[in-house]
Amino acid sequence: MSRLLSLLAGAHLAGQRCRRRLVLAATVAVIATLGLTMLAVGGFLRLAEVMPAPTAAMVMGGAVLAVAGLIALIGCLLVRRPAAPSRSANDRPADLLLAAVTAIGRDATRHAPQLALLALVAGTAIGASPRLRKALADLAVQQI
Repeated sequence: MSRLLSLLAGAHLAGQRCRRRLVLAATVAVIATLGLTMLAVGGFLRLAEVMPAPTAAMVMGGAVLAVAGLIALIGCLLVRRPAAPSRSANDRPADLLLAAVTAIGRDATRHAPQLALLALVAGTAIGASPRLRKALADLAVQQI
């Protein structure tokens, strides 16, 4: 049981770190988008002085698409697949959690309404039945 609690505590801390990173990334993305928008508008206004406005808009649109393609290419080159986690006899709960996460992620997109209904029914049953909670806790202890 203590192993399960330590796994849950670790998952909670990892979730908090992930949330912080996500908020930071979203903030950076919004600020970068505003900055690039200002640059694009400034470039358009400058080009509109020396050529017709529709032509300036096409030139700026092409430039923005080229920059987006360059950023996507750099992102693809920098992103690497994570190494496979090491497996040992003591990682059984971690293996179970990893398998569950993989299965849920794969099936969630195909069966979202059914999974939502199943989660609702299971959560209601677990919340309403102390015997079911005890049985699940005992099952978790046996797996550890």
